[in-house]
Amino acid sequence: MNRLMVFLIAVLFFFSGLTSLVYETLWIRVLSLGVGSTSASMGLVLSIFFFGLSMGSFIAGKFSYRIKKPLLTYGILEGLIGVYSLAVIYILFDFHKILGYLPLEGSFSWFGVTMKFFLVFIFLSIPTIFMGASLPLLVKIFVKNDKNLGRKLGLLYGLNTMGAVFGAFLAGFYFIPTFGILKSNHMMAILNFTILIIAYLLQKKLAPIEIPPRRDKKSFFTLLPKNSSMAKKFILISCGIVGFTSITAEVVWNKYLGIFLGSNIFGLGLILSLFLLGIALGSLILSIYVEKVKDKINLFITLAILGVGLTLAATYLLNGAPLLVHLASYYLGATVSVLTIKSVITGIILFIPTSFFGALLPLGTRILVDDHYDTPEIVGTAYTINTIGSILGSCLSGLVFIPIFGSAFTLKFGLVLLILIVLFITARKFKNPLPLSISLLALFVIFFAPGIDFKNIIKSAYYQRASSDSSLTEVMKYFSDKEGEEFKLIIEGKSGIISLSQVPYEGDDWQDYIRLKTNGLNESFYNLERIEELPKYEGLLAFLPYALAEDPKSAFIVGYGGGYSTDFLTSTELDLVHVVELEEGIMEAADYVHKGKNPILKRKNLKLEIEDARFVLATGKNGPYDIIISQPSHSWLTGVANLFTQEYFEIVKGNLTEKGVFSQWLNLYNMNEEVLKSILKTFYTVFPHGGIFTNTGDEEVILIGTKKDLKFSLERLTVLSGNKKIRNQMAQIPFKSPYHLLAHFSIGRDDILKLTHKAPLNTDVNAFAEVRQSKLFYQGSKSNPEEWINNNFNSKFPEIVELKKEQRPLFYRNMLEAVLGDIPNYNKFHLMLAKFKKFSGDNPAFYHDLGKFNLRIERFITASRYLEKSLKYKKDTNTLNLLLETYLELKKYDKATNTYATNIKFKNAYSDCLALEASAQNKDWKKSAKLALTITKKYDSYFNDCGDYINKALGTYYYQVSDFEDAISYFESFLEVEKNDIGPMGMLISSYIGIGRISDSADYMKSFRSLLQTEADALYNSAEFLKNVGLIEDAKSLEERAHSYSPF
Repeated sequence: MNRLMVFLIAVLFFFSGLTSLVYETLWIRVLSLGVGSTSASMGLVLSIFFFGLSMGSFIAGKFSYRIKKPLLTYGILEGLIGVYSLAVIYILFDFHKILGYLPLEGSFSWFGVTMKFFLVFIFLSIPTIFMGASLPLLVKIFVKNDKNLGRKLGLLYGLNTMGAVFGAFLAGFYFIPTFGILKSNHMMAILNFTILIIAYLLQKKLAPIEIPPRRDKKSFFTLLPKNSSMAKKFILISCGIVGFTSITAEVVWNKYLGIFLGSNIFGLGLILSLFLLGIALGSLILSIYVEKVKDKINLFITLAILGVGLTLAATYLLNGAPLLVHLASYYLGATVSVLTIKSVITGIILFIPTSFFGALLPLGTRILVDDHYDTPEIVGTAYTINTIGSILGSCLSGLVFIPIFGSAFTLKFGLVLLILIVLFITARKFKNPLPLSISLLALFVIFFAPGIDFKNIIKSAYYQRASSDSSLTEVMKYFSDKEGEEFKLIIEGKSGIISLSQVPYEGDDWQDYIRLKTNGLNESFYNLERIEELPKYEGLLAFLPYALAEDPKSAFIVGYGGGYSTDFLTSTELDLVHVVELEEGIMEAADYVHKGKNPILKRKNLKLEIEDARFVLATGKNGPYDIIISQPSHSWLTGVANLFTQEYFEIVKGNLTEKGVFSQWLNLYNMNEEVLKSILKTFYTVFPHGGIFTNTGDEEVILIGTKKDLKFSLERLTVLSGNKKIRNQMAQIPFKSPYHLLAHFSIGRDDILKLTHKAPLNTDVNAFAEVRQSKLFYQGSKSNPEEWINNNFNSKFPEIVELKKEQRPLFYRNMLEAVLGDIPNYNKFHLMLAKFKKFSGDNPAFYHDLGKFNLRIERFITASRYLEKSLKYKKDTNTLNLLLETYLELKKYDKATNTYATNIKFKNAYSDCLALEASAQNKDWKKSAKLALTITKKYDSYFNDCGDYINKALGTYYYQVSDFEDAISYFESFLEVEKNDIGPMGMLISSYIGIGRISDSADYMKSFRSLLQTEADALYNSAEFLKNVGLIEDAKSLEERAHSYSPF
């Protein structure tokens, strides 16, 4: 063969590796939807994939001597893989439907599990056998004599693995993000067909290979020639142990790096790429030098021992990887992406040990080959043994060793096996005790080497890189100070790292709280002092569907989490609460928090199952349910992202009763407006009714979806809010009345679809949200999706509440009252107030409330008009005080004093305090002196009614009469409570200056200037908003106030 021919065949083999890894990524990803994404399910699927590869290699090795045209055979197999892939992808997408038709006696019985994976084997065995056959066939093409045999084996193995590197990388970073799953699959099929065509054309230029006569008859299952030495037999066994050890190391590192690089489509692809890259380069480097080494067994022993030592060193270095990333990002700034920094550091750490593992298999194969005629068969056998070792490593490490013994033991166990086989080889080959002593020393080092420490990597999940305003000392302290986060429990689960920790810097009462995290990301938290109190959104997640559903009897919960949703629903009259949790470690964490006595697990209506919830719902064996709750909220993580797709929502809908309710928790962390719109459009394309619930400033949302047009009953909500136990559970809302709950309603289904009509749907096929959120994980969100929700609030409560026309004025009045104490969203309050004004008409009974609500959002002109009319309609103390407050804000001090005087019969202590400030500002010394004397004499009594405002009123009076010492005393007391009140602060500064306490005034001056600017900006923004809604006079009053701050 000429060089061009060799080059072209090598390129074909490279692309074989690429397509195989892309197929593996795509098919396993799709199968996770059908068989479940538990570690057990994924481990078994991967094992079936590996098993097919090993059988293909073994069979091809055994029969390769009969094949005259191996290149054409190789091309035909590639073409068959392409044909098969075009059909199998659709079968895999509908795998859960196939399972649904089977008469399984319980979906998760041994028979059910066996049947499930038997079907996977049927669908995957044919293409994977074809994939595994490629290496022995190409070996037959290249290896025609004993010359440079090791070089050829290393190059072939390295090229194929390098193709796998690119396949793993491109699948995650290019094909799926750009083309989606189906198109990517079809593109690989086209590439297979291209390989077939080129192989056919190249084969025409090659003469058929003569079939040599069999020199000895061997059984099909004979692994090595009869005359093979014991050392070679151990070498063959070591090929399996190398597979076991390398995959064990990958599984252990994968758990760690899954947090470090991200458990998302990019992070997982990157981990596999880096691991395979080391193996490929190790094989390619070996190919250059292997034939120059005379004693290849000695080289094998040396590489194995060095590989073990370097694996331990790499594991130790990974513990410091988060700190290295922050040091690099601190000095590099934003010039290099955090993903690039992480990739380079990870690659450097893993390159050497993985390259040693990559060299061992082709080296072992070369040692086993004595005659080039046996090369394809021995290559197939060695590759098969290696793959079987990989299967055992994948299953045993992920499903048995790590959950029971932990990562450190698991890694050491694999390394010990490798050293033990090296000991046997050494003992057989060498009489000199030195090599044996070195092997024994390596064994000793393994036992005392440190394992992986997950604490730093958990800390780094939310702290991706050092910010420009962080000092290097702070960064170092964060990752070296053990007190930065106190870990109470770390569980190495089958699907992630579960931790319970306390954070001292979160407040003085930090010891009362424990955070539950999965792979470093918050899942929930426990308030140890009030364990029965539900966190706000976990409470809403369960309570909203319970309150909305009509006579619910059953519920299904996706994920146990902190157990709060389960706690609430199991404490109700529901007959069945079916909880499906993916990770047993979550239950262990709950058991720790409850000190081994988790009361939730003892409730009779609870059915707890450890499985993949999507799979359970997809089989349709248990439903329908009146309530379905989906608790996982990190919508970009692998294994969770498929709980936010159109196909999943359709599955949920199919498991709901006709009047059932679906409640979905959505975390806005690591999200932008584009992704939010896609998820919302997807959700409400499936569900014809519902709405989203959240509150201003919250980065969490509850999506409610129903089949029928269900509405909350005010009567039922009133009864529930009167239930003391429920009220205590929902204290974080707080659930004082139906209106406090309903205040979280933001946008209804129809409006959501109008607002998101241009957004793409998020599907299993395109992974739209997962891909974009995975990018945001490394880049940072460029928009605040919660602002989009707040800005599009429309106050259409009749969409979700049963309301008669005559009920609407009082309803909106009560809604405004419920949120009056906290008005973080100006737009939301304004729209509710507009509805209240519309439905109350010109009813004087509502003048007081209209005045009060306008006052609270600084619409002072409008507030004064309503309150003036209200006071004329009905004179009462509350209206009088509100009107006095309004006049003070407008600086209409004369009006305030006159109104106080004409309505003195209705005044109370608070009226006196307001009148004192007004008369002092109006420089009415007689009235103000009289009021000041009265209030001072009965200070304690007045304080009970006026609160800290009494100090502001008295301080204002003494300031106006130039009694600066007393003014300072009262203002200081007031500002200890109301730290950001500009008026008293300005008068306090002036009082300090008035008595020569310049240094004291300077202490306040900096914050005073900052407050003035902040307040002026806020007032101008509010004024602009009021102009846009036609409230010109209110806008002008705010502008005048803002302008008065500008000289400062």
